[in-house]
Amino acid sequence: MNSARITYDWLLNIYSKYLNKVNTYANHPGEEVMLECSRTRCIRAFLRYLVGCTLFSDKTGSGCCVVYLKYFDDLTTVNQRSWGAVALAFLYDYLCKMTKPKCAPLSGYTCLMQVKFYILNC
Repeated sequence: MNSARITYDWLLNIYSKYLNKVNTYANHPGEEVMLECSRTRCIRAFLRYLVGCTLFSDKTGSGCCVVYLKYFDDLTTVNQRSWGAVALAFLYDYLCKMTKPKCAPLSGYTCLMQVKFYILNC
């Protein structure tokens, strides 16, 4: 069963759309509420794109699972989450799937796994 996915292109388009809105509202005095709303949406889209491309990338290389992206709805709690532990759990899930026959190559943030094994072996 495949999970719901979102493409990187779509996230990048959302980011570009709200970045243009931020630039538009920044030049118009009296639009502080719309400016703040667009700025928040722009930051949210960028973080979803960045984390989706790095920590939660899938085997296709063109998208990521939407399950993890819901944690960016409230930007005040993003820094309170343990993203390294979540990324390792995501990576270990792919490692488990790789042990099955006819499985595609490894996916996820493999640099994190390399750093973990390097630290453990030092």
